[in-house]
Amino acid sequence: MVKAQIRKMDELVTPFFKLCISTAIIDLSILFANYFGAMFPKMGYFTSFYLNLDYIYAHIYLYIAWSTGICQAMSVSVLATNRLSAMILPQSYKKMWQSQRLWIAIAIQFVPGMLVGILTFFNKTQLVVNNENGLIPQFMNKAMTTIFFSIGGFFLLSNCIYLIVAYCYLFIILHKRNTKLNGFSGNVSLSKEKIRKRERRLFIMCSIIVKPFSSEKKDQEQDVGN
Repeated sequence: MVKAQIRKMDELVTPFFKLCISTAIIDLSILFANYFGAMFPKMGYFTSFYLNLDYIYAHIYLYIAWSTGICQAMSVSVLATNRLSAMILPQSYKKMWQSQRLWIAIAIQFVPGMLVGILTFFNKTQLVVNNENGLIPQFMNKAMTTIFFSIGGFFLLSNCIYLIVAYCYLFIILHKRNTKLNGFSGNVSLSKEKIRKRERRLFIMCSIIVKPFSSEKKDQEQDVGN
């Protein structure tokens, strides 16, 4: 997709695919943070390196883990809003999502999570040795950690409700359009048929992107909360 942006391929330079790229950056950040910040030290790799960093490593990792989790939730919500506006307001879609407005959408993907993550710096951290002589970064103030999880849980619940409503509505609209086009299949032009297939592909792609946290992410959050 990055090469497509550089080459300006018509089908892949739409705002939706640009948002997919920014979402991919967040997903990759979560992946690398999970491996280098949680899994490797937990399995006992590079222990001396992590011990030398001490609380600095713990604070940085926990900030990235919490902030990128919220960024990921915001990303899928922005993608859902993008598809919803394309279905409901197709005539105004380009005006709504191109130019400076697209940067606003990308900022919504990143800024809220990065700001909320700052709260983690107000909770002291520690490195706990597990049964495998590995290290687990944890918050020390359990009461504040509970508040973090409560805020995060409420945020994710609200986000999930929005996604369910948005995608159910998208599915209904897409189903009605396909039914209507199938009823006039003999008169459907080639261009309309391409548009219909393209909408279906984008809907499927966006539905795949909207996913719950991976099992690794869940394990990571459990370790932090213990």
